[in-house]
Amino acid sequence: MFSIDVRGLPTINSYLSALSKYESIKPIRGSDNHRPLEDRRKQHVSINMTKAIGIDGAQYPAIGFKLYETNVVIFLSNGEVHFDNGGFSTVSTNAFASRIMPAGVYVCNHHGDSMVTAGDNLSKIQTEEGVPVKLYETTYTSSILGTTTQQWRIHNPTTPYGYYVNRKRLTIENRRAKPFKEFCKNMALILGVQTNYNRAGAYTTITAEKLYNAMVDEDQWAGMAELLLGRAFIHRSGLFDITSVNAAISRAIKYYRTSELIERRVLTKFQSNISDNEVYYKAQPNGRSRNINI
Repeated sequence: MFSIDVRGLPTINSYLSALSKYESIKPIRGSDNHRPLEDRRKQHVSINMTKAIGIDGAQYPAIGFKLYETNVVIFLSNGEVHFDNGGFSTVSTNAFASRIMPAGVYVCNHHGDSMVTAGDNLSKIQTEEGVPVKLYETTYTSSILGTTTQQWRIHNPTTPYGYYVNRKRLTIENRRAKPFKEFCKNMALILGVQTNYNRAGAYTTITAEKLYNAMVDEDQWAGMAELLLGRAFIHRSGLFDITSVNAAISRAIKYYRTSELIERRVLTKFQSNISDNEVYYKAQPNGRSRNINI
């Protein structure tokens, strides 16, 4: 992954510093007040006067630090600092913001979102398009050293969640699926080595709902098993990959029964990896999980 070169860009700690930087830069001749940051040849990074809505809902004069067409970092006259990736959680966006934002505030990628860290790593938030991260400065007193320092905090930081399987209910679902899995396995054994098996299943949409309903209805077993084996057929050996069949059935169960099988719990910190359980859980809105192609 490549990033823009942020060397030479300033670190800004306050609105007054931002305003001073703005006033020190002359606009490009003939432009609409376009003021590039530092190197005038790099016009994709610039500074401008704008307005922004503060935490209190009021509008304030502000200085924006723009990457291409997005004011990524905005310093408000009331002391707040806002971050907005504009829907682009890229290496360049995050590196640009980390360079401009005050000391102690960092931006990195976290599962496809921009993650802002502030205040000794205590507050984090994952950004979404159109939802800027709003930071404010507060006084922090160390309980150990007794010293007082100014630290940045995030207004309404995102709550970290973990996603876990209800093992008891999953066991019940697996028992329900076992006869159909055995049927598919036996069908593959009976077919044996094939030279040119019908692979219609590889080109047929099989939704989680369709597969789950077939799994619990013996009248549909033969047709569904034929489709699944069509997907599992290995041309080179002429055999069937039963492991992939079982995996498809397991995915169908979790997508179809997500609300009963996957639980979301509040954590004290963000997890480093996205689990499959999170993918299942987030596919629920508007019944989308049941229509996912397995």
